[in-house]
Amino acid sequence: MLKQKSLLAFLCLFFLTQLHAQSIEEIVNKHLDAIGGKQKLATISSVKMENQMEVMGNEAITTITILNGKGYRTESEIMGSKMIQVINEKGGWVQSPMMGATEPQDLPEAAAKQAAGQIYIVPLLDYASRGTTLALEGKENIGGSEAFKIKVTNKEGANIFMYIDANTYYLTRLVQTAELMGQTITNTINYSDFKKTEMGWVVPYITDIDMGGMMQLKNKLVKIDINPSIDSAIFEKK
Repeated sequence: MLKQKSLLAFLCLFFLTQLHAQSIEEIVNKHLDAIGGKQKLATISSVKMENQMEVMGNEAITTITILNGKGYRTESEIMGSKMIQVINEKGGWVQSPMMGATEPQDLPEAAAKQAAGQIYIVPLLDYASRGTTLALEGKENIGGSEAFKIKVTNKEGANIFMYIDANTYYLTRLVQTAELMGQTITNTINYSDFKKTEMGWVVPYITDIDMGGMMQLKNKLVKIDINPSIDSAIFEKK
């Protein structure tokens, strides 16, 4: 009798685990369908986006360039000072005279690991093949709408939290820890104003970033170029 109960408990746990894993896959598949579909998204190898950014009462143009799986580069000019941050397969680097980095400097290892997923244009497309794991942690109310809270752990062991709207299946919030001026802070990024590009990929045109309450940024997408030719050398530290 004890063995039968143990077997029954094991089977219940097994099937519950299978259902939990299936629910994650269902959410991810619906998310990918909502933003264009796997087949279409898989054809995106590079992207260049121009954003109008507001920070501390100042406006700036920010350019984001991604070569899928190879590198992510953001370049901004604020109050006459250019800031560059890059994530690549080796880690990452930053150049920001405003923060005392007049020459390119390596990102701290923890920060580079945390941001490693930025080199992928569609983070949840083929995530498992990159050694990324997902865990569903229930639902939360985001801006008046229920959203699935998903813990994303990359192969480097760093965690971020993605919130996928339970109605639209768009990614509406991302939460991650980061280093700012020697402090560990929590970055909260909210996405809104979703629009479909000419090739059918749905992207957010408004991105609001709260850097641990210390700084708020608002990005408005003004131009997007899909599959442009990109020289991978721009991701190397010189």
